[in-house]
Amino acid sequence: MLETVAGGLGKFLLDTGKTAGSAMRGEPFNAATAPIIRRFYGKVADRDADSQTYYERRDEARETGTQPNRAARRDIAQGRNAEQASRWLENNASGTHGEAIFRRADNRMKPLRKEEDMIRRDESLSDDVRRMKIDGLRERMRAIQNHARKEYMEFKGQSQAR
Repeated sequence: MLETVAGGLGKFLLDTGKTAGSAMRGEPFNAATAPIIRRFYGKVADRDADSQTYYERRDEARETGTQPNRAARRDIAQGRNAEQASRWLENNASGTHGEAIFRRADNRMKPLRKEEDMIRRDESLSDDVRRMKIDGLRERMRAIQNHARKEYMEFKGQSQAR
């Protein structure tokens, strides 16, 4: 209840109290559940690692597609290798396939994010119902992210084999 009313600070205080209480009862110290310390201990939850990996791969795909586009446009503007650069841009007009994979995924997640925002603002929902709905949306977003990561890694493997 304190977490709901007081937010992050309330959760921190509650966790600190639990940790102090455990120490006073002589229970073994668990760094994975202690406030602040747990940030530096243990491993990232799978769902967070999946999301982090998604954004890392998306940035990688953007970077590999953006740099050649910029270089080709610069060459055309400066009159260097203009014909070759024009052909390259023509063949890669829609960006790289990797960029397109993540663009589609981001577009599929956009309405889910909007829906999550609406759920967060809906004061008629109980905390339990709100959490259940948000968890469901996040599971759907995670599935989209995992599919995009898989598709990108397959594409990347095929393009490296060429």
